[in-house]
Amino acid sequence: MRAFALAAIALLAAPAVAAEPMSYAGIGLATTLAAAKARFPSSKVEGDYIQVSDRDRRDQVSGIRLAASGKPRIVRFDLERRGSAARGQPAFPKCKVIEADLRARFGAPAEVRKSPDAAPPRADRVWKGTGETLTLVCFAGTSGELLAEAVVIAAR
Repeated sequence: MRAFALAAIALLAAPAVAAEPMSYAGIGLATTLAAAKARFPSSKVEGDYIQVSDRDRRDQVSGIRLAASGKPRIVRFDLERRGSAARGQPAFPKCKVIEADLRARFGAPAEVRKSPDAAPPRADRVWKGTGETLTLVCFAGTSGELLAEAVVIAAR
């Protein structure tokens, strides 16, 4: 009985393969630039990049880069808000806030990639699916708290 209980605990603690297709702010790898423009109608589009307007903003996203073609396909969601902090410095959401949302949708991350020697130190969270990965790019802010720079979905 004890072995069964330990096995059940191990299964619950282990990260699951994330549901696919992965998406963030309603955008995934299959999303076209035209479809993304329709989801963010008040935002400025320059090439394959959408600068998300305050009016269209959702899920803390300030910009979206849709690599329109090529392999592997990648979508990057920038979370930086320029000039929204004191003295016009960029502001970023807390990593734990974005991570909580992603955990609710995809379960625990499959891995945390720490780069303590990077400037600033990093601790990216990675969710893996069978055909794509979702990475929450986090870095240590000046207070040491982890801040979220971006969410990246990439074909595997």
